[in-house]
Amino acid sequence: MDLPINTAGDSGSYSMELAVDQSWDPETLTGYVMIQSFDSAYPYIYQAAECGSSPVTSTGMDFGDSYIGGVFEKTFKVINISPNTANFSLTLVGDGYTMTDPATLQLAPGGEQQYTVSFAPTADMEYTGLIAISTDIAGFEYVEIPLNGVGFTNQAPMADTVTLTGVAMQNEFITASYTFVDLDGDMEGETEVIWYKSQDGTNWETFEHNSNDPMVMQISADYIGYMIKFTVLPVDEHTMPGPLVESNATDMIIPLQAPWGLNYVADGNDITLNWENPLTDQRALFGYRLFRNGLSHATIPNANTLTYTDFNVADGTYDYHVTAIYDNPLTNSEPSNVVTVIVENGTVGNDENVATIGNTLSISPNPFSQVSNLTFSLKQNDDVKVEIYNVKGQLVNTLVNSTLNQGDHKITWNGTDARNNSVPNGIYFYRVTASDFVRNMKTIYMK
Repeated sequence: MDLPINTAGDSGSYSMELAVDQSWDPETLTGYVMIQSFDSAYPYIYQAAECGSSPVTSTGMDFGDSYIGGVFEKTFKVINISPNTANFSLTLVGDGYTMTDPATLQLAPGGEQQYTVSFAPTADMEYTGLIAISTDIAGFEYVEIPLNGVGFTNQAPMADTVTLTGVAMQNEFITASYTFVDLDGDMEGETEVIWYKSQDGTNWETFEHNSNDPMVMQISADYIGYMIKFTVLPVDEHTMPGPLVESNATDMIIPLQAPWGLNYVADGNDITLNWENPLTDQRALFGYRLFRNGLSHATIPNANTLTYTDFNVADGTYDYHVTAIYDNPLTNSEPSNVVTVIVENGTVGNDENVATIGNTLSISPNPFSQVSNLTFSLKQNDDVKVEIYNVKGQLVNTLVNSTLNQGDHKITWNGTDARNNSVPNGIYFYRVTASDFVRNMKTIYMK
């Protein structure tokens, strides 16, 4: 045992429980306490004293100042410290106190029983009580545990301006905040904050996020497709709780948003690409990465730079797309649309080598509440599959899986799954596959 007693006048307390051997005689059972220096060179024993044993682990219970309407609990044990079976009888007297455990019991040698005493004041006054314990253990035929407590009027605290702020997007931070209000001027106690997530805004489940600050959460990819909220149960310094308050919920958390509207202008063998920045808050946007034929070709470390020139491009066919790079940590978004550029004899053009669907894909309206229309044009007859996926990559519905003729096509989705059940609000992806073409396109369904 190491107590922080360093100078004259310091004090400390320590208690321990001892397993009783049945062969011991409780009438002669004695313990000793020694106070000793930890100085290895001079391990002086300053004081030694004799102490006894008791079949009760408490000498008194002081509940202190306790607010009216609250219920406060303390525990103690009775232990058979004799080598024989012992009988116990317990009686509690005193207004405001209750003890619901058995009033009489029999314990084998070394056996024990824990009791819970509850204090529930109803007025501004001092409360006293007593637990009387009778046993047939020699030397401990009668033991008392005095009870004390003071009831006082206390107003419940409140949580005000309970707010969740931030951008509901992967890698971003959302911050929970509230103001603790107590009309008595009490300090804040152990207020409880609980986080919740939901995919439909109705069925919420609790979760714990990994953060040094319980009020701040950085959104990982695991929460894409969820809404987030939190609740606050304010508690004052006297442990009195106030009403539970719920925050606003975030929008559906979306993946890192991609640039859009990728296009190009050619000047001989120089190809200048331009695009629009993602349709989202730009705080965490670091820059862009340009891909050519599926390989990283250039990094643009400036979120405000929306163009790049690929100089002296050799003859050939090139597929370009661009991703957004988000900070903290650096992460690529989904790809933008793809543009196919053909360079031949120092000029740029399009011919039959361009992918069957090319750059004709479009979705409208987006977001949608009733139906979403995917339109595209086929350069030739082709086998086409159009599927709907959710943000977790799960197949939701297959809209087309057949051979389509050359020309214009419109595919309609009404926000249902393969069983014709309405899907929850959120982000979904069209996946369009042809013989030489694969593209994912995002849409948002909001009933």
